Amino acid sequence: MARFLTQLRIYIQAPFTCSILVVHHTGKDVKKGSRGGSSIEGNADCVFTLKREDKDEHRVILHCKHTMDSERPPDIILKGVPVELGYNDPI
Repeated sequence: MARFLTQLRIYIQAPFTCSILVVHHTGKDVKKGSRGGSSIEGNADCVFTLKREDKDEHRVILHCKHTMDSERPPDIILKGVPVELGYNDPI
């Protein structure tokens, strides 16, 4: 995983001077974090978690778990809004 993240920095972040967002999931035991988590978190400038609020299925909390060179921002509560796209699957 560390090699993968290094390649992202070399071939994408440096030439394009952009940020990279890697989306990963936790293991079955959320308290243990993500699989391969130590290399992911060790090579990341920021690590965020997204957790569903128990009382509302459409609300999630974006929490900054780790930052390398800055203060952690406060948690952000996000609310998903279902949108009807008007598309009907013929199957």
